[in-house]
Amino acid sequence: MGGASAGAAISAGLGLAFWRHDAASGRIRFGDGWAGALGAPPPQGTEALDSFLDRVHAGDRDGLRAALAGGAAAGLALRLAGSGERVLCRTAPDATGTAGVWAPLPAEADPAMAALRRDRDAAREEAAFLRSALESLPDAAFLLDREGRFV
Repeated sequence: MGGASAGAAISAGLGLAFWRHDAASGRIRFGDGWAGALGAPPPQGTEALDSFLDRVHAGDRDGLRAALAGGAAAGLALRLAGSGERVLCRTAPDATGTAGVWAPLPAEADPAMAALRRDRDAAREEAAFLRSALESLPDAAFLLDREGRFV
């Protein structure tokens, strides 16, 4: 997770902050991209889990703690302590602990975020309409292609 890794190249362009929780020691090791993703100086070496959790808004700490203890991959939207900046946190457990990545989320007022919500809502409405139309048919047969699209 350091030096000239693929993570460094990825994080430079995407603003990702990599970290890893070591289950045996209970410590967090920080990887590439921390300063670029969160606008904060990169943590040096490792830190205790409680110190790491202190970086997260108090209302979101239990969710992150549960994700680290849960033993399953998780995706969480978290707020950072102090700034309230929102980050997407993705965790992936393995035999020795949990790897994680944080990515900044756009502000609620960000036009790109509003456009994504509109697109999502339109897709949900269209899916609901199609489902309703198909369920109202008494009997029917449909042909689908290999990708599950109606022919």
